[in-house]
Amino acid sequence: QKEFTLAKMIEDNTSLLGAGYSIPRYLWIPIVVAVLSLTALTICVCGCIFFIHHTLSLLSAKSSTMSDRTRKLQRGLTITLVMQLTIPFVIQ
Repeated sequence: QKEFTLAKMIEDNTSLLGAGYSIPRYLWIPIVVAVLSLTALTICVCGCIFFIHHTLSLLSAKSSTMSDRTRKLQRGLTITLVMQLTIPFVIQ
């Protein structure tokens, strides 16, 4: 019975099928994952900024459909939600 080291088995593709693959051949995978993750994060952050701005601009505009108390409560809720969103990023 012959014993092989792992390095020898990887060099010999006949000894261990499928274990020896070329690292540079698959180098693009982590790069693509990083780019996709960064793109998704950017889209989420831009969406959050847009909706926060839109909500605060609607609350600052005087409209007859909302009472002052409702507007004040809604503004407080929006500020609280923004703080809940940003605290994990600041602490981390």
